[in-house]
Amino acid sequence: MKPGVPNTPSRKALLTTVSSDSHSWNLIFMELFLAERGFEVTNLGPCCPTELTVTQSQETTYDVIVISSINGHGVIEAPDILNALRHAGVTTPVAVGGKLDTSSDLETGDKLAQAGFDGVFPDTSSTLFDDFNIFLDRLEACHPSTCLGCTGCANAAAASTSAMGVAAE
Repeated sequence: MKPGVPNTPSRKALLTTVSSDSHSWNLIFMELFLAERGFEVTNLGPCCPTELTVTQSQETTYDVIVISSINGHGVIEAPDILNALRHAGVTTPVAVGGKLDTSSDLETGDKLAQAGFDGVFPDTSSTLFDDFNIFLDRLEACHPSTCLGCTGCANAAAASTSAMGVAAE
């Protein structure tokens, strides 16, 4: 458990993946990682249909939605999840990470950031988890109960993707 993080989770994370990704080890790892950071995690499991992610995000208020994918199709399918969430009126910050493409394209993170993700964490980054931790720290600092309206705040209407975090590739 991170110092200063209460033992009782007060924040909620929705953990999902793209519908074509049948891997579960990454989801289990991320569930444990987020729980250690103080999140109550809802893990939707592998091969998650976009509709389930949208429905779950409408039924429960989450502090963050994390899309973890390691089959290389994240760059293709994750934007569809984000678009469906936004179309449904879900404004929760959304992060995507893992092996997001099959070509190790160094511009994949930029493509996903331009698609509107609040945080992008490709496996090509040598600082992947450091960057994800910074992203989570910013979310914690900008939680609605403590938000000061800082630049890059996940709760601010004008938050920019680059301010929230795109891991260096």
